[in-house]
Amino acid sequence: MDFMSDDILRYIRKSFSEFKLDLSQNLRVRIRRYRAGQIRKLLSNPENVDLEIFNREIWRFESSTKLSGQEIKGQIFTLENEPINSELISNLQLGLETCGIELHGNYMWGSGTNVYAPMLKDDQQKEKNLQIALKILNDSDLSPEDKAKQIMGIPGFGPNIATGLVMIFHPNNFAIYNEKSKKALETIKLDVKNLDIFQNNISILKQNVGAEDFLELDWFLYLLQEGIIKFPPKETDEVTGIALNDKAIPKESTVHDEIQWLLLKLGSDMGLDIWVARNDRNKEYVGQRFRDLPHLKDKLPVHFDEATNKTIELIDVLWLKGNAILAAFEIESTTSIYSGILRMSDLIAMHPNLNIPLYLVVPEERRFKVISEVNRPTFSRLSPPLSKICRLISFSTLRDRVKQVGPYVTFLRLEFLNELSEPCKD
Repeated sequence: MDFMSDDILRYIRKSFSEFKLDLSQNLRVRIRRYRAGQIRKLLSNPENVDLEIFNREIWRFESSTKLSGQEIKGQIFTLENEPINSELISNLQLGLETCGIELHGNYMWGSGTNVYAPMLKDDQQKEKNLQIALKILNDSDLSPEDKAKQIMGIPGFGPNIATGLVMIFHPNNFAIYNEKSKKALETIKLDVKNLDIFQNNISILKQNVGAEDFLELDWFLYLLQEGIIKFPPKETDEVTGIALNDKAIPKESTVHDEIQWLLLKLGSDMGLDIWVARNDRNKEYVGQRFRDLPHLKDKLPVHFDEATNKTIELIDVLWLKGNAILAAFEIESTTSIYSGILRMSDLIAMHPNLNIPLYLVVPEERRFKVISEVNRPTFSRLSPPLSKICRLISFSTLRDRVKQVGPYVTFLRLEFLNELSEPCKD
């Protein structure tokens, strides 16, 4: 694949896999799809759509959101799009299944104004323009690209709204083309100089990451562009401090490999079964392949539902004995601090009685940041709170102790982890 380096594509694939398992982002994608279906149905009958309806239901990102009759505007899509609390997730899922949620707005793109074409003073002309746009949108003889280009030629309909409408009508074949989506593709080194090149590149990206449709991929790219999903595009990136160019993955990724290897080898040397994240099985550290380690399991014991098992399979390292998971480790180095924490919180949300010791393994310099994140209200509202069952291990402590225990590692007991770790308390 020559349109993107293998290293960047590998990084994006891993980020997209984690995004797919994030309960909050998965729900937001479901809401976008649900709303897109409603909008297609509404706009398929242009004669029933006037300016007032169009402004309320289509032009604005979110006019009103009601769940079981209660207004919850701003609680699903927030400024930082942080995790949604588990109770609201459950209620929203039920609302989607029972049609108990009421949506007004597009839930897919924002607009610079609150209404269509405020610079046009003639409402009759606005109504005429709207009907022309909707006629084009419903023309089955036009390709998605032709629809977008023709609608963009109507006064008041720029690329944002025109391509957004076409994406709603053709979610498998066409992506929104606006400043956010263009910036996201530029961040991962893809050309966006015009609509045709953009659509070609984003279609290849969709195929290579395995996105189900552009409603899903566009949300992933929006989060990446906003920095919620981390991609280190420049040397001064505050998360990595290291450039990611077209030739190499950031050096911190080798630190992640080192820590992952230390945890895997430590568990194996203690006589435990071990598991490495499903998408990391082919990795190696200084020439030593993960898959060659003794006691590395090919399959996990099936204790939970499919969604939970998929989440557990992507945890960086697991220690096991028989069918029991004894400890779970998430390493926070190149990715956002949120990635491991979210996986841990998802497990708690799905199974509050889960009895697996959880450990976040972090660089010393990020220790206080991680502890602060774990104690955020979002995670403190979990039952039990994430800070109560998740402990922290620093890279330096792990390295030092692995050296110290070398001669008698086979005699170590699991309680060793209590000495190695500390509580995640403010």
